[in-house]
Amino acid sequence: MAVVVGVHGIAQGRSTPERQLKVWIDSLRLGMGRVPNGSVPTLAVPFYGWLFREGSHYLSPDGEPEVFVSAEEAFVADALEEDLRGLSESELAELDESTATLGPPAVLPPALLRGVAAVDRRWGGGKGLLRVGVLREVYAYLHRTGAGDVIRQAVLQEVEGETRVLVGHSLGSVVVYDLVRRGQVPQVTTLVTLGSPLGLGTVRRALDVSFAGSDTGATSWFNVYDEWDVVTGGSGLMPAAQEDFPVDNGRSDPHALTRYLRHAETAAAILSGVRGSAS
Repeated sequence: MAVVVGVHGIAQGRSTPERQLKVWIDSLRLGMGRVPNGSVPTLAVPFYGWLFREGSHYLSPDGEPEVFVSAEEAFVADALEEDLRGLSESELAELDESTATLGPPAVLPPALLRGVAAVDRRWGGGKGLLRVGVLREVYAYLHRTGAGDVIRQAVLQEVEGETRVLVGHSLGSVVVYDLVRRGQVPQVTTLVTLGSPLGLGTVRRALDVSFAGSDTGATSWFNVYDEWDVVTGGSGLMPAAQEDFPVDNGRSDPHALTRYLRHAETAAAILSGVRGSAS
């Protein structure tokens, strides 16, 4: 009986359910060690990584990972270009010159090159491709026929009557937020999001939410983010979330699940839901 259900993020196609559960437990144990009387609660980690393994039609129509359909390309381009706001004409021209180093069009469609260059310029080399990877899986969840249904069902199979806390990392944060918003997990009292792309306007528009205020009902929502995590856009989710917890995951891999789970802030947010359910 899992009181807490954790939902993983992107790029887990080569993982397994057993590996995911071990990563979550081992990392969360470190976070729980940083809070008074903290211990890892009963935990389930549904696995949907197989959906996005190499050759999956959920990522591209013909199984080729480089292939974008036009609507997907537009979605990714819009989200990348959120980093272009406020740049001068000379800065935009400089970005256009730098796109020559980003590889041939077969790797990235030309419409994405300026946005990737802008993300790399702000967040560091390679971060643009990370955001592209996240956005492609978010797009698949939202728009590829069947993908969202399969992922939500995988999560719901692990949610039981005793489940009180949903924790989502990366794409997983979009999934758990969507489930709460749909009213499909009425027993859940606490939502914890880690490294969430819900801060990107393009993602919110696709979900048809404005974040002018919370639409998660009575569910308490805590968000943990690193300002150097490119997936978060460097910002929190208030006022939609009741509270934001900024953390420092280090500059080498600020989006890593293992680093988010090791923080006392994450452990405390999870325990607030676990202990609240026992009172």
